[in-house]
Amino acid sequence: MFLTITLKGAKIQINLNVKNISSLKSKRGVKMVDTNKLKSIMALRGVTQKEAAEVIGITATSFSYKLHNKSEFVSSEVLALSDWLGIVDKDEVFLLRNLI
Repeated sequence: MFLTITLKGAKIQINLNVKNISSLKSKRGVKMVDTNKLKSIMALRGVTQKEAAEVIGITATSFSYKLHNKSEFVSSEVLALSDWLGIVDKDEVFLLRNLI
């Protein structure tokens, strides 16, 4: 499995060696977002789900699905949301580190 991120025109491809992901399982599959961490950061900044959704260009319903691991954030959404909320360690909130 590969993760591809494009930053300022440069494409970076990371090989994800996923052998033991049982700790990342949710009821619907692999957990890609630490919901509690993201909700906590949003609460500290006084941000609603609707506001966050508008920043990344999706509906509040879609944001809720992604927040609760029913669908996945795409890399551009992760980057935009992280920048807007001031999240420095993106891979901890979006659980990328645990997959490598």
